[in-house]
Amino acid sequence: MDTDTRHQLVTRNLQKIITDKTAIADGLPVPIKRTLSHMAGKTLTKKQVEGNRKAIGHPKLFLLNQVVNLIEADLIDLSNVKVMERLAYLRTLIAGVTRKAGLTRKVAA
Repeated sequence: MDTDTRHQLVTRNLQKIITDKTAIADGLPVPIKRTLSHMAGKTLTKKQVEGNRKAIGHPKLFLLNQVVNLIEADLIDLSNVKVMERLAYLRTLIAGVTRKAGLTRKVAA
């Protein structure tokens, strides 16, 4: 492979990484974790930038399935006040996001 072809491949790969793995914050590209992959190329709010910083990088479905598994397998520590408070807060957040997405009917698992 000649130098020009190699340079073109490297450039193309870098462009794909920038396109697929960055968003925009304050007019600059910001690396995003896999959890936020759907935000690639979009402009992030300060709240979203902070969410990206706190995210662990696992796919969204994996994280959601972890919570679902804990609940379905009856593995939630009901005596843990902090856990129960977060679950109650999560219930509120889920109601809001499902309303926003137009999911008003019961969805099968």
